[in-house]
Amino acid sequence: MNRGIELARGEYIVRMDCDDVSDPDRFGAQVMFMDRHPRVGAAGTFVRACFPGGATQQWRFPTDSEALRVALIFEPAIAHPSAILRRAWFERHELRYRSEYARVEDWDLWRRAARHFSLSNLPRSLLDYRVHGDRMSRVHQAEQRREGLRIQGQE
Repeated sequence: MNRGIELARGEYIVRMDCDDVSDPDRFGAQVMFMDRHPRVGAAGTFVRACFPGGATQQWRFPTDSEALRVALIFEPAIAHPSAILRRAWFERHELRYRSEYARVEDWDLWRRAARHFSLSNLPRSLLDYRVHGDRMSRVHQAEQRREGLRIQGQE
């Protein structure tokens, strides 16, 4: 992911995971959001969790920057595969993913980013997040929990 940031040349960096599906309007909606909210350096979206058998559920995250900062104490608060980043701000503050938080690198990044600029979430489901037994958050659940507790112990 850091290599992707290094290679990026656009104003924004948009990411997702290989097993998820973006809504056709996602990129346009996120760019418009960032253009309209110049104090926001990174933003995610609500996601539609898609379970085996066809059931879905909307996962919502805080949209207000201050509420999001508080939520970061307990959880990542931005769905990583739905994130858009303002590249220049990540460059300016030398924000990168840290390998010592390999399973919760997004949570660590959002907490450090929140010290420099506002974070937000668009209140729309713009990504289908596929929930299945082989997803990283399931396969590495114990390690994620340990690393999450370590993040919570900071500061």
